[in-house]
Amino acid sequence: MQLKPITAIAVLLLVVASLLVSGCTVNPTPTPTPVPTVVTPTPTVKATSTPKPTPTATPDYSSKLNNNPNWIGEDYIVSSSFHKTTVNGKVCYVGSLSKMGYTFQMQVFPMNSYTDALSYRETLINAFKAQGYVTSSVSGDQWYGTSGNMGAWVHAYDETSASGPAIGVPVTMAWSGVITG
Repeated sequence: MQLKPITAIAVLLLVVASLLVSGCTVNPTPTPTPVPTVVTPTPTVKATSTPKPTPTATPDYSSKLNNNPNWIGEDYIVSSSFHKTTVNGKVCYVGSLSKMGYTFQMQVFPMNSYTDALSYRETLINAFKAQGYVTSSVSGDQWYGTSGNMGAWVHAYDETSASGPAIGVPVTMAWSGVITG
């Protein structure tokens, strides 16, 4: 049996139509819509040197420490003049006081606040303990430790303290020396 060309065309159209209909019933995978990429040109930056801030000069309290009325009133003698230096990366005034034949090495650290003075006090106490000093007494913001015949004192003072260095700013002060003959 031979199909007439018109019948063949009709069968072919039916096959194509059925394929189209079946293709419409299947959920196709969505194709992402391309997003245009915007390229922003990056400016060329030439390397330049950055100016370093000028360090702020700290006041020199040497004269106030060398003529401290609190120490003179307590019969201490400045046996080695205080001078400004750096200890452990901090501004420090180093000198010594003598009383009744004993000489004490002093370190006075000016601080930005009383809180800083108390915090650094703990650092210095720990340093003395690491050297073998044992706590003998603690009173308020003062610590006293001993190691053999040596004594060490660490104090924190606020700027209004009527005793101590009296330089007008909070300080942490450490002193040490022989305490027995």
